[in-house]
Amino acid sequence: MSTLSAPARLFTIYRDGIKHSALARRLLCIIIIKIVILFALFRLFLMPDRLDSVYDTDNEKAQAVRTSLIDRSS
Repeated sequence: MSTLSAPARLFTIYRDGIKHSALARRLLCIIIIKIVILFALFRLFLMPDRLDSVYDTDNEKAQAVRTSLIDRSS
C-alpha cells in the first residue's frame, strides 16, 4: 500500500508521464508558451497604465490612489 496522499500520487503520475513521453513534453511546452502569450496580451491590452498618462510625479499618483481608496470605502 502506498503511503503517498492522493495529490502526491497524482503528481507522480503526471511527472512520470511527462518524463517518459516526448509528445507530452512537447504539448506541455506549447501550453506554457500559450499561457505566457495570453498573459502578455491581457496585460498589454486589458490593463493599461492610466496613472502614467494622467499624473506626472509619484506623489500625485500616490495621492490619487489614496483618494480613490478612501472614496470607495465610504
